[in-house]
This record gives sequence, structure tokens and C-alpha cells, in this order.
Amino acid sequence: MDFERFDRASALCDSGETEESMREFEALALQATNDDERGLAIHYQANSALLLGRVKEARKLWLRATTMGTGPFSDALDARLCIAEGRSEEAVQKLTTFLRTYVELRSPGNWNAYADAQRDLGRLLFNLERFPEALGPLNGALELAEEGDRRKEICFYLGVCHYFDGKLEEAETKLIESLPADRSDQWWVHAQFYLGCVYYKQRSYLKARWSFEASLSFIDDSDTELKEKVLKWLAAIPL
Repeated sequence: MDFERFDRASALCDSGETEESMREFEALALQATNDDERGLAIHYQANSALLLGRVKEARKLWLRATTMGTGPFSDALDARLCIAEGRSEEAVQKLTTFLRTYVELRSPGNWNAYADAQRDLGRLLFNLERFPEALGPLNGALELAEEGDRRKEICFYLGVCHYFDGKLEEAETKLIESLPADRSDQWWVHAQFYLGCVYYKQRSYLKARWSFEASLSFIDDSDTELKEKVLKWLAAIPL
């Protein structure tokens, strides 16, 4: 395999040029001289298709690739496909199995496979509102996360999970850590909303009011549901 071209295709995918990366992986699959190389290229082609939201195409490519070989990337991709297909419980099982099977990948290398699976599982359990269960994988992902947007995202999920689990101090710490520098960022808006909820529960009503009003100032006009929630909380604050 032309691994220089493979690395360029991966870099294109990482930089958001997903259509181009998919074409490159397709070309690499056609040029492959054996099933191992062909299967690897098609697996990455399937990943690009999934990132583009072409879920059915991604699943077909994944099935084709698995006839040539499987491994950690294949298993992780299968779980992410299940999430995209709405098969949440199956995805939970597959991600749990992945984390139990590939413990040796728990390191900063290996395309962060283990950390990605932990984050995917934590976020999936979060979306299923299974907040106590989400804490374990999210904390594991945080241990391996570098500074940046991904770390802030994990801190946000952890903060909300702690809030619903009744651990208000932990929730406050993680939500503050999750705040982006840009106040127009919707992560900032949602983090401020939950900080307001935390402060209200702590009876720190002035801080709660400030957080709710800050959130309200930057909410996207189309997010009427969040705006209604903020106004409801603000109305409940004692004068």
C-alpha cells in the first residue's frame, strides 16, 4: 500500500475534507495488492461515508471490508454505525465489549481508539439519560484527552451527569472547566444554563441569575426550547 497517500487521505479526513478523503481511500482500495490492504482502505472509506452522514453506504462498505479482515478499528466503527442507525442498546453493548477487549489500546496513541470508544459510550449513555452509568466512560476518556475542544466537551457531559446525580460541587467544577472562550459558542450557552441550575440548587441565587441571564443573552434564536427553560428557571428565583 502507498502509506504516504494513506496518511494524506487520513489528514484530509481530519481537516474536514471528507469527500476528498473518501475518494482517496477508494483509490487506495482499487490499488491494493492483497485483502489486508484492501480491507483497511475500505474500512476508512466507510468511516468517511459515516462522517458525511451516508449511513447506509457506510454500512455496506463496512460489511464489504469485514470479509477481508476485522480488528479494533472495524469493531469501533461498527458500534458508531449502530449509533447512527438508531440501535442504541446494541451500540452500548458493542462499545462495552470493545473497552473490555482492547484494554491494551488505553494509551495516547493508537488513533486514541480507547479514548474515542469511552467518549462514544459516555455520550451515548448521556443521551439515553443514564447519567450515573455515563460517568465511568466519560472520566476514562477525560484521563486520555488532551487540552482543547474535545476535553471541554467531555467536561460538559461530566458536569451535567454530576448535576443529575446530585453531586453539585463536582458538577460546578466540570461545567466551569468546559466553558469555551467564545461566548457565542453554543457549548458556552448550555454550560451556563446548567451552571445556573447548579447554583439554584445550592441556593446561590445571585450566581444562578447571572448564569441564566448570560445564557439567555447568547442563545440562538432558533433554540426556543432552551430559551423557555431558561425563562422558567429565572422566574423561579426568589426576589
